[in-house]
Amino acid sequence: AGPVSVIVTFVFPRPKRMIWKTRMMPRCRHTAKPDIDNLLKSTCDAITAAGIWRDDSQVSYVIATKWYASGDELPGVNLVIEELDETTSR
Repeated sequence: AGPVSVIVTFVFPRPKRMIWKTRMMPRCRHTAKPDIDNLLKSTCDAITAAGIWRDDSQVSYVIATKWYASGDELPGVNLVIEELDETTSR
């Protein structure tokens, strides 16, 4: 019912131009579309529709990142939602 924090990591499929057979393929920053604010908005709207929280206006702290998957990683979304104490700075 109170304030919450959201930490979300979006992991996109690795494009073919970034796939190598002999070199390591760690996660790397995703700087193409879609924009992170649009991803975050649609994710928060989906969480609201699922009834996880009352309204996305409860979100008062956000960390969001976009990555291309590492060589052995599947694309997806990692999401951490925590209730916040109203008196703490985070």
